[in-house]
Amino acid sequence: MANNTTKKGTKAMRPADPGYSGPNYFGNGLDLHLPSRAERKIARFSKGHFTGRIVTGDPKGNAAGQLMLVESNLEFKWCLVLLARPETKDLREQAGFEWYDINGEMHTHYFDFLLTERNGKRIAYAVRPAARTRGRFGATMPRIAHQARQRGFAHDVRLLTDDDLDPVALFNAKLMHGMRQSQPEADIAAERVISEMTGIAVIEDLVRRIGMGADGYRAVVRLIRRHRLRLLDHVRIGYQTAVYAAAGYRA
Repeated sequence: MANNTTKKGTKAMRPADPGYSGPNYFGNGLDLHLPSRAERKIARFSKGHFTGRIVTGDPKGNAAGQLMLVESNLEFKWCLVLLARPETKDLREQAGFEWYDINGEMHTHYFDFLLTERNGKRIAYAVRPAARTRGRFGATMPRIAHQARQRGFAHDVRLLTDDDLDPVALFNAKLMHGMRQSQPEADIAAERVISEMTGIAVIEDLVRRIGMGADGYRAVVRLIRRHRLRLLDHVRIGYQTAVYAAAGYRA
């Protein structure tokens, strides 16, 4: 297969494009992540302002996941928390909705997140620091929310602030996201141990039974992320955390 070259005979380089995805993009059997579904342009970087990228999904083999873009540290945190919830089926960012002001003039509001639950319910979220929920935003959001519900864009509209963040939920969401990459040998061993589990167990005991050290711990965290295991109490995930197998679990 011939290489593309420039006029000077040097090999042409494909420009970096974090939003591109496609099968066998690099010609080595690997796929890039799916592109962001944001409906407006988001800056890749900004001086003095947080922007970021999150690749979501359950990477297995060469599955590359879904790219999500965030424009603040608060959005980043809420993105991970929303993804970690067992009800979440799909989460997309910057979903546009056309609404009308009191003069009948149309505007487009971009909800920071549009979440679809497993039961089909759609929830539109606006993410703002608690100190910035008044002014123009506070005056217009009730009207936007009413129209979004009335016209079927979302079943519900909710506001997420820094005051609403649960530090335990955030810690666990970050941990689960960071350990989501599959390790087949450890995952198979963990599934086998969980299939024989009865009642409540401490993660440290499960890791000991898996017999693969830190890899076993990460496999247990992935089972919690997949909601195969449930926490007995609302606590940070750690070696002393008590867990139980979800009802109807099958290895």
